[in-house]
Amino acid sequence: MIGADCENPAGVAGQVRLMQEFTPKRLTARPAKKRASLAEINHTALLCKYQQSMRKQPFL
Repeated sequence: MIGADCENPAGVAGQVRLMQEFTPKRLTARPAKKRASLAEINHTALLCKYQQSMRKQPFL
């Protein structure tokens, strides 16, 4: 029974559509990508060197 549930015939979908009318529109442009800091670059370089040295050492 539609009247007892206090819903319109569209149900929840109709209510969602009404909520979307009042929400602000999203911007389509993306913000500029963040450049990696020198600390991040140095950390990556050190990690690569460490991994390479670990590959060369035999396990005891």
